[in-house]
Parts: sequence; structure tokens; C-alpha cells
Amino acid sequence: MELLDAFYRDAERHLALMRAEEDYRPPAYIKVSEVPLGGEDLVLFKPSFEGRLVFLDLSVVKRKLKNFVLSLFLWEAFLILSLSYLFYKLLWYHLRERERNREFLELMLLVLSHRLGNFLAAQRVNLEILKEGRSPAALERLERAHGYIEDQFRRTLELIRSFPTKGEREEVELSGLVQQVLGSFEGELEGKRVEIDLEEVKVRAPRSDVEMILHLLFENAARYSRSYVRTSFRREGQKVILEVENDIAPQAPRGSGLGLELARRLGERVGAEVEVFAEEGRFRQLVCL
Repeated sequence: MELLDAFYRDAERHLALMRAEEDYRPPAYIKVSEVPLGGEDLVLFKPSFEGRLVFLDLSVVKRKLKNFVLSLFLWEAFLILSLSYLFYKLLWYHLRERERNREFLELMLLVLSHRLGNFLAAQRVNLEILKEGRSPAALERLERAHGYIEDQFRRTLELIRSFPTKGEREEVELSGLVQQVLGSFEGELEGKRVEIDLEEVKVRAPRSDVEMILHLLFENAARYSRSYVRTSFRREGQKVILEVENDIAPQAPRGSGLGLELARRLGERVGAEVEVFAEEGRFRQLVCL
């Protein structure tokens, strides 16, 4: 056994020093005696050393061996725990990605259902008007609806492309983005009062996702409002609150709620909260970024 051989070699060196120096004191595990010594861990090492007996206390070896085994056990336990933790992290990451993919597929189904439903609803109204006689206004609405569904299809493709990276966070200037999104609803907002109380506010978020959320909120406001749409910002601590308020047209069709559900899902994706409040004669949508 290497440990025992090293122990014996070390004892030989100490005995050599004892021969060379009269006042040299060996370690406690080397015991020199003129008479035999008894003990469980004592072994005779040299039967004749300058007329005396040399015994070695092997309890030192046992203690070193015990410490070695304990250290080995602790290191192996640490290695097993480390590997278990790495396995857990890899499994957790895999399950999270799978859940994220499932949620994304649900999100895409909501997007497509919402966009297609809106398009079909608009065409149904236009067809009813065309049945009564060719109307330039109806043709204009058909052309506008075609442009709308084409634009939304492009936005959906952008959302799908951005999914693997979850969208890079960047500084988004909200007031400019709000005005840009509002511009895409000029037709629906025609004849309605649009009030904008904005200041230059920047947030860090994926621009495409924030733009999609705003588009969904203003789409609801433009479609179901009667006479006005009001937009404002306010700060609450580190958060920015965007509020979109509108009155409700008496003849407004009841929505499916897919747009708001989609906005909430997108909000969760970027760490934003979307809340909706339906009050007497008005509708409020809040986004907390």
C-alpha cells in the first residue's frame, strides 16, 4: 500500500536524523523504548536501534486514510450534485423552450384567427352595401380592407421571424410609435375626435412586440368608438402607463375578445401588463411597460 510505504520511508528518515543528532526529537508516532510496548495500533518497526526497540503508531496512517476517504467522498458528492444541477438546468431549459413553443403556436393561431375574423367582418358589411348598388365608398373600404389584411400578414410574419430570439430589447420612443400606429387607422377614425396627450417617453423592449400591442389596442378603440379616442401617458415609479380610452358606439358589434387576449399574451412576452376596464359608456385599455 503506497500510503503505508510512504509512512515507513518517512520513519526511516526520522531515525537517520536521530542517529546524526543526539538531541533530535522524532514525531509522536515514532516510539523508541528499551522494553516492548503494547497497543492496538503499535507495530514493531526496528527490533534493534542503538540497543532499543522502535515502534510505529499506525493510528496516524488510519487517520490519514480516513481523512482521504472523507475528502474523496465529499468531492464525489460535490461532483454528483454539480452534474445533477447541470442536468436539472438543461432539462428545465428544454421544458421551458417546449412550453414557449407551444404558447407561441397558440399565439399564432390567435393572431391568424383575429386577423381573418376582422377581415371577413369588414367584407360582410361591404358586400351588403354592394348588393344595394355599386358604391364608391364600399369599393374604397374593400381596397382599404385588402391593404389592412396585407399589412397584418406582413406584421405576423415579422413576429414569427422574431420569435427564436424573443426580440432584442432596444430603446423605443413611445410617443412617435403611438402616432405611427394611429396613422394606420385614419379611415376608421375619420369623423372622430382623437385626443393625444403625449410626451417623449422611452422604454426598453422589443419594438415589434410593442408595436403589435399598440396596434391591437388602437384597433379596438378605432372600431368600437363612437365619437372620440383619447391617448395619454403617465409614470408610476419606474413604470410607464399608456392609457387608451374611447366611448362606445351604440351599434358597435360585440367583439370576440381575441385581440385583447393576444395583446395580453404579447405583453407577457415582453414583461408588460395589459388591463381592460369597461365602464358606463366608455372603454379603457392600459399598458404597463
